[in-house]
This record gives sequence, structure tokens and C-alpha cells, in this order.
Amino acid sequence: MAGRRPLDRSSPDLPPRSPARRLLGLGLSLIAAAALLLLGEALLQQVRSGGSPSLFRSSEVPGLIYDAVPGLRAEQGQDSRLPPWIVEIDGDGARRAPPGDPGCPSIWVFGDSYAHGWGVANDQSWPAQLQVTLSGSLGCLPTVRNWALPGYNLSQMQVRLQHLLAAPPADAPPDLVLIHFEEFDGFPDFDFSNPLGLPRFLRQSAFLRPLQVLRVLQFDRSITEDPAASAAQALRLKTGLEQLGEWAKSQKLSVIPIAEPEVTEQLRQVAREQFGVFVPLDSCEAFRFEVDPHYTREGNACVATQVAGVLTTRLP
Repeated sequence: MAGRRPLDRSSPDLPPRSPARRLLGLGLSLIAAAALLLLGEALLQQVRSGGSPSLFRSSEVPGLIYDAVPGLRAEQGQDSRLPPWIVEIDGDGARRAPPGDPGCPSIWVFGDSYAHGWGVANDQSWPAQLQVTLSGSLGCLPTVRNWALPGYNLSQMQVRLQHLLAAPPADAPPDLVLIHFEEFDGFPDFDFSNPLGLPRFLRQSAFLRPLQVLRVLQFDRSITEDPAASAAQALRLKTGLEQLGEWAKSQKLSVIPIAEPEVTEQLRQVAREQFGVFVPLDSCEAFRFEVDPHYTREGNACVATQVAGVLTTRLP
């Protein structure tokens, strides 16, 4: 254009910045990035769950990977396909339930997410409904403590049972122990409370939460879709049932296993041989959520009815 001076490409380059200025610029950039990450983390926490705490905490019990947070009352299920529900945990770490009548039998329940009552409120889980069902036949309200937690395998159930018997809550020992298991409960120990093995200060990060969920999904697929893994689980579950049965006999502890419908006949036979009886849940198969394999409220009621039918002849 007329009147515009051409660029002087022969002019010398600007002097390079000193190392100190480069370090200062890098430091300021890192501080700004950290501030943005913290702000994003705070916003994501509010959007995701309003700061809702986790159901789990790392356990201090030797051999027990995690347990429930005592005194917790929180909404759960944000990462599931089910509507969120409220979970309440008592001061001992069991799912909160009404106290039983003095002198009425005491029952402890162990298991994974099925016994815990994944997808339903406290009073809709089958252990809670069992308490009400048994009160009619017993003439008093039994104590039913639900120690089950999502992600527990048979090994973790037994570790928690043994710890509670060694350092019992006020109502111990129980008159009867119920072990609710499924075909995949022979899987290797896995920390569902912290699947990526993150340090404590990062475990509740909303940024890292999708990676935690993805790791759990990968583990689930590894134990459910690999035939070799399924065979190994079946063997561990068989061995675990045999060991649990022998240990229970040595402790003179009355234990009744409860088997999900997909549990094989071989494992059912092991349960019969070790415990004399077991409760099959085949008739409850139809009462599951459409988008999730866990039991609906009606499904939990079905389980409670099946269990009560066996227990009424075995409780003191």
C-alpha cells in the first residue's frame, strides 16, 4: 500500500529472555493452571454430588481392604444407571436398622452388593425386610445386622466376620450368620474403594472419578467375560466355602449360605455338605431392575421370604 514502510527484515532479533525470567514465567503458568484445576474440581464436585461422601473407607483391620464409614448418611448411585438412593450406616459400620427386642434372636448378614441392598433404601433391603418378616413368627423383633458391602468377595466376608467376633459390637455373638454369595464372589481381592490406588487426598477427585469408574468396569469385565478367570473363581469359591464351613464348625457358629440363582449345582452341593442347608434364590430371579442385575424392592422382599422360610425352623 502507498505510504507504508516495508518491514526491515535485516533488523536484529530481540535478545533472548534470561533463565530467571523463563523460570518465573513457567512458575506463574503452573500456578494459574493449578488454580484453574482447583476451581474446576470444586465446580465438578458440586455438580456431581453436592459433596456427597463415599460409602467406603480404607480399613485398619488386617486383611480387610475397606469397610463402611460409620455414621454415614449419603446419597449413593450417582455412577449407576439407577435413580440415586439414600444409604445410612450405623456407628459400628453396619447398614442402619431398628434395634431388636432384648432376648430375641440376633442375626448377622454378610455379602456383597446384593445383600447390602444396592439400589434401594435401608428399609427396602432384604435384611431389613427379613427383620420385619421374622417378627411375626418369633413374636418379637430380632436383631438383624447387615454388614454386607458392594464389592466384597467371600474372602472379605469371612475376614470381616472373624474380626467382628474377635472385637464384637454390643450385640455379639449372633445366634445365626447368613452368607449371601454369587458365582463371581471367588474373584481376587480388589479395592473397589480406591481402584486406581490413589493417595488419600486424590481419592475423591471429581476429575479422576471417571477413571476410577472405568477401572472398576475393566475389572468387572475381566472376571465375568474371561472363561479362564471364571473357572479360577469357581475353584476359589469352592475352596472358600469349604474353609468357611470347617472354620464355622470349629467355632460352633451356625452359618447358613444364601445362593444367587446362577450359582452352579457343584457349588450348591458344597454348601449343602458344609452347612447342612442353604437358601436358593431361583424364585426371585424375575424381580430385578430392568437396567441393573440387582433386586428391586419386590425382589428384596422375595429374598427375605425365602430366607425366613428356612430360618423359622432354625432360630432359638
